Amino acid sequence: MLRYLYKYGFDNIRLIYLIMDPSRNLDQVIQLEQYYIDNLPTSLNVDRTASGTGFHTPMTEDMRIKLRLERGLQVFIYNASTLEFLYMFDSKQHLYNTLKVHHKSLNWCIANGSTYRDKFIFALEALTTLDHTNPIALDSLILMFKSVQQPRWVFYGENIENFSQSRVFKSLDDFCTAVGKGDRTTVRNHVNGTKTTLYRKV
Repeated sequence: MLRYLYKYGFDNIRLIYLIMDPSRNLDQVIQLEQYYIDNLPTSLNVDRTASGTGFHTPMTEDMRIKLRLERGLQVFIYNASTLEFLYMFDSKQHLYNTLKVHHKSLNWCIANGSTYRDKFIFALEALTTLDHTNPIALDSLILMFKSVQQPRWVFYGENIENFSQSRVFKSLDDFCTAVGKGDRTTVRNHVNGTKTTLYRKV
């Protein structure tokens, strides 16, 4: 339950506390927990055993596919140069995990109609004028993404107030982590010269 609340917050959630008599023992608490697990249907109870770890056993690949189809948001991928349909993922999460695309990058490309690394287009709906019957093999797609995901933001950052903090950064994320929650878009604009002022004045 805590993992759910940390991830999604308290919107549309009603918490009901059941306060038991202090004289109740642990076995009775577990019996009551098991009663509610058995009788209150909810998708949150992945572990159906009271006092369990809260984690489910590893899902089969068939079950993963079923859940992606039920809950996922489809993402279509196209070649930015030729507009050729490449592949369709059943969910954003599947795409993140498979292609190692950062979720902020994916959402930015979709929201702004931007290309990913100047090579790929992401879309939540199929481009109706194109043929979608012949996607490429997933292994081939993974190799294509790896070829464009080589670090291209290796840069030197110099701190004009504390030279000991100056160093080479291997990526925008590397820099953002080092400076404490830096904004990737702002940093990118400084690195590529769109912004010519000092980042955070140092």
